[in-house]
Amino acid sequence: MRTTRRIGFMVATALAATILVACAKEEPLPPPVERFVIARSPAFSAALNVVGERTGIFASRGLEIEFIDSSSGIASINMLLEGKADVVSSTVFPVIAADFDADELRIIATSTISGNDNRVVARTDRGISEVADLAGKRVGTLAGGTPEYVLDLMLLEAGVPKESVEIIRSDLPSVFAMFTEGGIDAICCFGAWVDRALAAFPGASVSLGDDKLIRIATTSVVTRQSIELRRDAFRRLVEAYIEAEAWMEANPDEALAMLVDRFDLNPAATAAVWKPGLFGVRIDQSMVREMENLAQWMIEEGPKKGETMPDVLNYFDFELLESIDPERVTVIH
Repeated sequence: MRTTRRIGFMVATALAATILVACAKEEPLPPPVERFVIARSPAFSAALNVVGERTGIFASRGLEIEFIDSSSGIASINMLLEGKADVVSSTVFPVIAADFDADELRIIATSTISGNDNRVVARTDRGISEVADLAGKRVGTLAGGTPEYVLDLMLLEAGVPKESVEIIRSDLPSVFAMFTEGGIDAICCFGAWVDRALAAFPGASVSLGDDKLIRIATTSVVTRQSIELRRDAFRRLVEAYIEAEAWMEANPDEALAMLVDRFDLNPAATAAVWKPGLFGVRIDQSMVREMENLAQWMIEEGPKKGETMPDVLNYFDFELLESIDPERVTVIH
């Protein structure tokens, strides 16, 4: 009888151990924490990052994020290339300008595709009320950035000869200081810079621009080497962005309030560009033509005169987003 009981006890113990092992397999250890330094500009295009941070979406996926607020996409790209950031938010213009052969930088997804948010803020007390009035004036803009490209297009559209305008090219903090100190008559800028420029001369300034002039794609950019070394980590980051996108779609007003609070943006001006479909983690076919147009302008008018046209498809890492949701990639490649 004792032998029978002992055997039964051993069987029960073995069965319990098997159940415990099975339970342990059903509850795997959480993935290791992945740390990213992300540089972003103070504009509505940073919404996915703000929402991911403030709702806890990044933390829930084991992502520890340090954010750096950058003055422009150019400054962000420089931080990326210098190893001071792991991911940067940037329009495609600085990406092409900094890496014309597409051998260092890779776009892993967009965060927004919007109408043109670049504006010329001009002083009305200096006789400027429309783009045509910029002839004979001094206008500051971001050297080698999208605002410089947009300023060229605005002058062309208004029939203003480019040589009739004295264009001051520098980083945005510098040209903004020149504007507020009276050294220039107007400034072409974007995002929070527009709000600050208008606030510098209340009642004596005007914002000039055309939402439909170009489409602005803001992208998440990494280095080719980093994505090769940390592909699984970047996958978790992109999945977090997709979750933040869904949260924003369900809670648009709360997301807008978060963004305005985080960057001290003008609520009315930001709400005006807060449109359905603006935010999306994807790689859109339309970006290819726009990037080719940008590269062609750089060769003809901008900082890459005389260079050979790059293959813009080489700027993308399609595999990462396709492995998560292939329908989010519409580029033929």
